[in-house]
Amino acid sequence: MKRQRKIFHRLLLLVLMIIIPVTGLFLYSNQVSLKTVNNQIEISQLNQLKFLSHQIETNINKLTESAITLHYDPSIKLYRNQHVTNDLYSSIWTKRNIEQKLQLQQASGNWKNEMAMYFPRTKTVISPKLSRTYDLDQLKLRVDKEWTYEKSEGSSVGDFVKFILAPSYTSVNNLSSASLITEIVFSEKNIQDILDDYKVDGQNDPILFHSSSDIIYNRSIDEEESEKLKKAISSNMELFNKDTANNIIKIADQKYLFTHIKLESLGWYLIDYTPLDIVVSPINEIRQIYYAIVGFLIFLSILSILYIYKTVQVPIKKLLKGVESVKQGDYSVRIIEQNNNEFGYLLKQFNQMAYKIQNLIQTVYEERVRAKEATVKQLQSQINPHFLYNCLAYMKSMARLNRNEMVEKMCLHLGGYYRYTTRTDEEMVNLEEELNLVENYVEIYNLKTNKIRLTINIPEEMKKIKIPRLLIQPIVENCIVHGLELKEDDGLISISGELCNENYLIRIKDNGKGMANDEISILQGKLNTPLQNEMGCGIWNVHQRLKLKFGEESGVKIINSSPSGFIVDLTWHKKGEW
Repeated sequence: MKRQRKIFHRLLLLVLMIIIPVTGLFLYSNQVSLKTVNNQIEISQLNQLKFLSHQIETNINKLTESAITLHYDPSIKLYRNQHVTNDLYSSIWTKRNIEQKLQLQQASGNWKNEMAMYFPRTKTVISPKLSRTYDLDQLKLRVDKEWTYEKSEGSSVGDFVKFILAPSYTSVNNLSSASLITEIVFSEKNIQDILDDYKVDGQNDPILFHSSSDIIYNRSIDEEESEKLKKAISSNMELFNKDTANNIIKIADQKYLFTHIKLESLGWYLIDYTPLDIVVSPINEIRQIYYAIVGFLIFLSILSILYIYKTVQVPIKKLLKGVESVKQGDYSVRIIEQNNNEFGYLLKQFNQMAYKIQNLIQTVYEERVRAKEATVKQLQSQINPHFLYNCLAYMKSMARLNRNEMVEKMCLHLGGYYRYTTRTDEEMVNLEEELNLVENYVEIYNLKTNKIRLTINIPEEMKKIKIPRLLIQPIVENCIVHGLELKEDDGLISISGELCNENYLIRIKDNGKGMANDEISILQGKLNTPLQNEMGCGIWNVHQRLKLKFGEESGVKIINSSPSGFIVDLTWHKKGEW
């Protein structure tokens, strides 16, 4: 009974060992999915707000630029100096001309707007639509060179107002010295129109908010929703210290992603929000369903274990004895089974298997050899150039600058580089060919930065030895990317080779930033483990290929260099075999 319980516990443990990693993987995948969805929502919402803010800023800047342009209009310049001529007829004619130009300017813009021009020297006001009188004391209270928000008492719609003074250096405290004061007014309805269009295209409720607690909503927002938004924003004012940010705020126990961008011209914040709980609810529902399925599977597994234990134990014992005999090399063993059921068929197949194992040994060996070849090809295929786009971008820039000689050099070296790396007809190449590839690669990099010096000191007798393709270039690339690229001064890479005790040694040394000894020990240890996401595949790939090609004693060794940089040694036996 004790042995039976032990078997049962082992089967149960086996089921748990299968389910627990799968569950852990699912939970990790679920968290990654949630994080990815949240990140995508943040990016999408921020990009949409940037586009929307660009629309608003563009229209506001057009209004300002049109007003400044009018300052240089001949008719307006003439009217600013009418007090000199005292010509009444000319003054009336000029005033009428200015009114027509203001009307034309207001009608030509994308936004409905109003303009008024104050002339301190003649103490007059010209405005086609705005009801304004010249009152210097009142102007002193209202004039501001920045956009301000004004709302009349009892009105539900406010206006944005800005004053432009001529000359531009005129102080707001000395308005009487100005020759012209232009007032620009546009209604918040223009902004509401843009917010409405934005909501029609999407599903959110964009708003415009000011630190003084003024809020402009889109026209279709729910009243209750607007109160919640106002309360949430007012209680989290510290989150709006940055011009652009994403923040998660809780409203009525629900998480909302708030994205805001500050409009530089107005000083207001453009805000949009998304209910995260609703967006990720399908993922959460899938998680709950998965939990239910796992619970059901565990229950079903326990029942299956009990059934298997009761009905399979005896046949399995016979099968184990037969397997043990085969393990000892007795391929003549046969199991006699009288039952005509699934286990009878299984034992019959076991007898046939024992007969065929010997014939399959040679086939398996050959398959292993082919698998090793495929592994080497797969490892080699991972080492592909990752800087093609950068080179093309460099060529594009040089072409725009008409520096054709630089484009020609880049094409020449890039062609040589890819002619070598894309050649698949030969697995083994001369060391000299690999060194030529390294020189091409460094020249390509120097065309862009001109900061790497390469020295090669390889004995002539070693240049003709055969090595796997793409063995040295990944190490040199690693030296540049992780060691020399961040240096302010020039970098040095030296490549040397020698034959030591029937072993070939190629040493690649740089004067980059280097690594601490404990970091090098950790990296060296990882070279003999499966490839991990946090470390690059370059050095690991070269190490694995050397071991596969020349045996376990071959590989990569990393050494700290003094005073800076580090050394990578590639070693393999002179008579290494596949």
